[in-house]
Amino acid sequence: MPRKAQFPPRVTRHHTGQARVHFKGKDYWLGLYGTPQAKRAYAALLVRLTAEQDEDSHQSSVISHQSPAPGAVAEVAAAFLDAAEKEKRPEQVRLYRAALAPLVRLAGTMPAADFDDLRLEQIRDAMLSGAWMHERERRRRERRKQPVGWCRTVCNAHVRRIRTVWRWAERRRLVPRGAWMGLRALPSIRQGTPGVRECPRRQGSTRQELDRVLPFIQPGRRHRPCAAMLLVQFLAGMRSCEVCLMRPCDIDREGGPVADGVKVWLYRPHKSKTPGRVVALGPQAQALLAPYLLRTGPEEYLFRPQGRSYPYSTGTYDTNIRRACERAGLKLIPYQGRHGMRDRAEQEAGLDAARAVLGHATLTMTHRYGEARDLEAAARVAAKLG
Repeated sequence: MPRKAQFPPRVTRHHTGQARVHFKGKDYWLGLYGTPQAKRAYAALLVRLTAEQDEDSHQSSVISHQSPAPGAVAEVAAAFLDAAEKEKRPEQVRLYRAALAPLVRLAGTMPAADFDDLRLEQIRDAMLSGAWMHERERRRRERRKQPVGWCRTVCNAHVRRIRTVWRWAERRRLVPRGAWMGLRALPSIRQGTPGVRECPRRQGSTRQELDRVLPFIQPGRRHRPCAAMLLVQFLAGMRSCEVCLMRPCDIDREGGPVADGVKVWLYRPHKSKTPGRVVALGPQAQALLAPYLLRTGPEEYLFRPQGRSYPYSTGTYDTNIRRACERAGLKLIPYQGRHGMRDRAEQEAGLDAARAVLGHATLTMTHRYGEARDLEAAARVAAKLG
């Protein structure tokens, strides 16, 4: 199955030194990579690809170098994404691309200086309803039994990201002074607002659920890395990006502490959301990792697609698990293993131990993971005292 086209598309550097965009099977050449002309051409391409009237007229493989009006919204978005590729983690860039897609599609041609809180509210309303999507995109989500519009928390987060882009642009004099503060006049959507969809709290996965899904992950293959990744993530409480990027050189198998007679391995991800993150790996996780450690070089990734040198992306990993869940008749995502680890750790050693396992700086975030445990505690008290 072909991979879904990412929007806005990325700019890559061709071996000839030219900036290239590959989108839906076509190559678009923007000029010399890193030059202002290439950035303006990229902004022009975004406007062209997102304009509904040009949706079915993309027949040329080379775009013109005519740029939109100076300081257009699309040009500001393109400049920010170009800088974000160098400064931010890939998962952060992916989230900013998702936030800027409705913005560029609905307001890409307007001057950035005219973009205000009222226009931002219209963009947010389109996010909530899904009105910014093309008809085929809405049908795709309906086929997958996904809601067309985004939920309250996702829309609020994307609005904050758009504000961050404007703060960045204001510092670089791409928008007038005070533009960022003007966007802050739009309040967040409050919980319980009529007509706004709420995302349910994420529940932790259980070992019984994993046992139902595991036989359907990459069936028929001798080595099933995604199955091992799911189990290791469940046992160690890791984020998906942390398990995808595991390397032998990042795992300390000798210097770890001994707890209850068990030698614990320490995994220090070279890229993580939390600086200085250390993951403790117990005997079950060690047994799962041992075969991969034996056949992997120190600097190589443990979990890779067959015949490749790069690791599984979080998107590919999630897709493999989603397809297995569809076959098993179960709804599960890998990140639920982190929530499940939180519940088990608190039950075994308390909330502060759960905070340490998950790598949180404060108990506040750890407590947000524990709605299921709170309900169990309330039920026990009600059974005795109610």
